[in-house]
Amino acid sequence: MTAERASARCPICADPAPFVLWADPLPPLHCPYGEDIATVTECPHQMGKARQRADWLARFPEEFDGTGNLLPGALARIAPRLPADARIVL
Repeated sequence: MTAERASARCPICADPAPFVLWADPLPPLHCPYGEDIATVTECPHQMGKARQRADWLARFPEEFDGTGNLLPGALARIAPRLPADARIVL
């Protein structure tokens, strides 16, 4: 992986996930989820991740450490306990 690809991040939230295959040496100009997004709270992807984390923390507190991070292997233990139609946002 080149330095350019490793440095491609969302200019709003700094999430590198949407830019895994970024090949342009110039950084992205806007959020990949919408050009009109100006803050993290306007991003549907980031807010979906936040809502999912809050829901999981309320339902499965034993799968989180004291700082709110998932414990190792927690996703494998949580996924079978979710409804069949649940959408997991990573």
